[in-house]
Amino acid sequence: MAGFHLRFVGSKELPKSLSDFDVEQSFKLSSGDIAAIRERFRTDRRLGAAVQLVVLRATGRVLDRATYLPRSLLRSLCHSLVLGETAIASLKTIYERRATLYDHQKWARDTAGISDADDAVLAELAIALAELSNTAVSVDDLVQAAERWLFDRRYLLPSDRVLRDLARESFASTEALAMAGIKKEIPASVRKNMVSAVFSPRRGRTGGTMLEWLKTPPGKHSPTTLSEVSEKITYLKTLEVDKWPLSHISTARMRAYAQAVANRPPFDTRRLSDDTQMLEVICFLRVTLLDLTDTLMYLTGRRVNDLYRHASGRVLSKQARTAVEYRQQRDEMRLIIHAEGSTSDEKIEALKKLIPNDEPIAAIGHSALVRQSLIDDTTKVTSLLNVFSDLEIKGDAAQRPLKQVMALRELDAKGIKELPADFDVSIVDPVWHEMLNVKDRSKAFAALKAATMMAVRHGFRSSRLWVDHSWDYRNREDLLIPPAQWKKDRLRLISALSLNADPEKFLTRLYAHLEAGLQALSESVEAGEVSIDDSGLVHLP
Repeated sequence: MAGFHLRFVGSKELPKSLSDFDVEQSFKLSSGDIAAIRERFRTDRRLGAAVQLVVLRATGRVLDRATYLPRSLLRSLCHSLVLGETAIASLKTIYERRATLYDHQKWARDTAGISDADDAVLAELAIALAELSNTAVSVDDLVQAAERWLFDRRYLLPSDRVLRDLARESFASTEALAMAGIKKEIPASVRKNMVSAVFSPRRGRTGGTMLEWLKTPPGKHSPTTLSEVSEKITYLKTLEVDKWPLSHISTARMRAYAQAVANRPPFDTRRLSDDTQMLEVICFLRVTLLDLTDTLMYLTGRRVNDLYRHASGRVLSKQARTAVEYRQQRDEMRLIIHAEGSTSDEKIEALKKLIPNDEPIAAIGHSALVRQSLIDDTTKVTSLLNVFSDLEIKGDAAQRPLKQVMALRELDAKGIKELPADFDVSIVDPVWHEMLNVKDRSKAFAALKAATMMAVRHGFRSSRLWVDHSWDYRNREDLLIPPAQWKKDRLRLISALSLNADPEKFLTRLYAHLEAGLQALSESVEAGEVSIDDSGLVHLP
């Protein structure tokens, strides 16, 4: 995304509603500019030269005679040059002779230090666009990138047609490479079966094609929505969408292809050429799988929170009832202890009957009671864990969350309903150990499920667990450029993005901007335009 100060780069005309703030930030004459204009031009020629200079610096283009000039810009320039305000609407009024226009344009280029982009520069630009086209969504994106690339290097922007031709060539080349990669990595039979499957009619009352079903957005947070999202993920995995190697297609480009399919009826997608249809549908299926996986993780996260909240609510209600029972028990104990005519032995026997020795010791902490409540709600916990059964959850093998997932899946695969006595409880958080070691092994197995549910939730949130076919919950290493590719293309990428490979040079430029900003702030404080109180807050009148 371009910076705020680059918002006018490439503009062929200025907005009629150009604000005073925009003029101040992007079209302001410096004292040096004013002196140069007064020295070079007579009074009736100064306004035209000033317009050419400030617009060239802001847009990278020169203005023709028919360009509209906003009133706010003219007012600011006339005030800076100490000229009477004018009501002209375009440069045509100023330049009656084309020779004067060309003279002002040449002077503006020389003063701004902007040179023409020759064939060598355009060839270098084509190389940069080839790198940037991997992440460009459209040809328009590449055109804007080309304008910023030339502007940063102080070259005069050529016509839109020249830049658009270069952008189209780079965009088409990258698209051809993407299609070639798909044909190389995905067998023809798989591609053919995939296309016939997604355009086939869907069984059931709703009708339509499988493609239309996949395009339907998920509903509200509910078990039904969770089940439908899980069903779609299972269907896409039967097409082996999760196994397609599409790393050669950038995320931005893949989303653009997917959006194109989502925005048009299936019939129109069916009418595309075979290669274009194949590329867009494959990207659509892959993006849909990743989006659905994120939706599934979001819904399951909310479901876990719901279960925990309901368990906490039950605990609070139980604690309220228990407080009443304790109060009643305390009153009974008081009557027994202070009863007249009873011996000490009789009082002790009465207290033993009131508080049996074999009564289990209840948990005291709120969190412990909530964990116990989750164990009692094992049906809903098991149903939620079944949602993750089709996901290939990965993570660090040494971490507890993945160990719990693998252990639980192994027990479920064997059809075990009770937790084995020799189960290694060290893979579970210690707060669950007491519940895993109870004599009732069915209850211990329910405790393992509840502990695994909470561990999976925390594991995904802390990035200790991940799923490959996801945007937000995949391995963090996959978000970075592969080391081999980065080592090979590092300098070219830095050049294409107009960055600096030397951190010292970058910091020097950053410090210069910071120093200028602090100096401007200091001047504003001295002039009374800004005030800073004792707590460091900035106030504007």
